[in-house]
Amino acid sequence: MFEVSVIIPVYNAAKYIEQAVKSALEQEEVVEIILVEDASSDNSLAICIDIQSRFKKIKLVQHHDKKNHGAGASRNLGIRNAASEFIAFLDADDQYLPGRFSAEKNIFLSEASIEGVYNACIPVALDDEGQSRLGNASPSLLTMNKPYPPEQLFENISPVGESGFFFLNTLTVKKEVFNKTGLMNPLLRLSQDTDITIKLAALCKIVPGNLTAPVALYAIHSNNRSNNKDQLTANRPNLFYNLYIWGRNKQLPKCRVFLLWERYYHFNLLVNKPSRNQQLLLLCREGLKNTDLFSSRFFLRQLPLLNRLIS
Repeated sequence: MFEVSVIIPVYNAAKYIEQAVKSALEQEEVVEIILVEDASSDNSLAICIDIQSRFKKIKLVQHHDKKNHGAGASRNLGIRNAASEFIAFLDADDQYLPGRFSAEKNIFLSEASIEGVYNACIPVALDDEGQSRLGNASPSLLTMNKPYPPEQLFENISPVGESGFFFLNTLTVKKEVFNKTGLMNPLLRLSQDTDITIKLAALCKIVPGNLTAPVALYAIHSNNRSNNKDQLTANRPNLFYNLYIWGRNKQLPKCRVFLLWERYYHFNLLVNKPSRNQQLLLLCREGLKNTDLFSSRFFLRQLPLLNRLIS
């Protein structure tokens, strides 16, 4: 049986939440929709209460202290409250398209070892600023650039690799995968979705579903959390250092741990622009914590820098 719990974090989404919920209710595989209201400053809570009163599949939850905790913590609360074996996500301003789970249903039921399926979505402008960002050209599908086998996904998914990415609103996973990866990092107010997709790619059997047609709409508007690309770039060192520590703790293959460190080092240079002495201190300090790093190809490529600094 293929039944899905859909988790929708809600923060200041009064204008959009009902359409998001209705798009999920239209999917026959969805047996519950968990709205996690995250202390919105608009009337989102009142709208969620009204929606819950009208549709029996709706479950409304809030954080224990009724304070704002961010999208990652809200999705975690939804995961903990989910009753189904399969979990899907939907942002409160996005929408599912008809047949959202058609590919997943066939894939999951055909092979028990598969732990997740990702698909494609397409951007849609919801206001003038969104239209300005989207431009006049026909929007492109957002997904991986080809159907990578699960053992190759980690090295290719952006921003670890450069071969595309997938949005959470196109992903369906077995609830048990979070026993492997851990839940989403609540300390990351940006890029929690990127963080968890990289972790899933590293540890789980995640396969492509429908990459040629969209299964969801990704909303572009003035209030997107990811509006500011400079903020996303500035957050990359924090994202990758946390992933690097996570990878060590999970005992990922050394080549993957080294790759996470290399991405951290790259973004640290790009964002923080450390001096050569600061680079040397960073390399040596981390190398002493993780001596395997000294034998990596990445570290060997830094030898000219080390020689110049020592001389």
